[in-house]
Amino acid sequence: MNRLKEKWGIKDNAHFWLIFSIFGITGISSMFVKIPVFHALGFSPDNPWYVKVLIEIVVVLPLYNVLLLVYGFLFGQFRFFLSFEIKFFKGLVPRFFLDWMSK
Repeated sequence: MNRLKEKWGIKDNAHFWLIFSIFGITGISSMFVKIPVFHALGFSPDNPWYVKVLIEIVVVLPLYNVLLLVYGFLFGQFRFFLSFEIKFFKGLVPRFFLDWMSK
């Protein structure tokens, strides 16, 4: 816990637990929203596992990230979560691509 507080620049335990609660609320919300989205896309349990994974990456990951920003805004932590999202997406993009884009 102390390591995360130091890494994220958090001073007190209340702020730490607020951030963790927002992560939890976002995870639960994304799972509730995932079910109707899967039905709307015509997804069924008979689809192969790799189709499930692909749909989760393409649909659920962006949905989770948007919900994280929304809940961060509602709880007054938008700046923290925006910074978190930027770091997250920079981690997904290969380094050589980022270097190429900055030229």
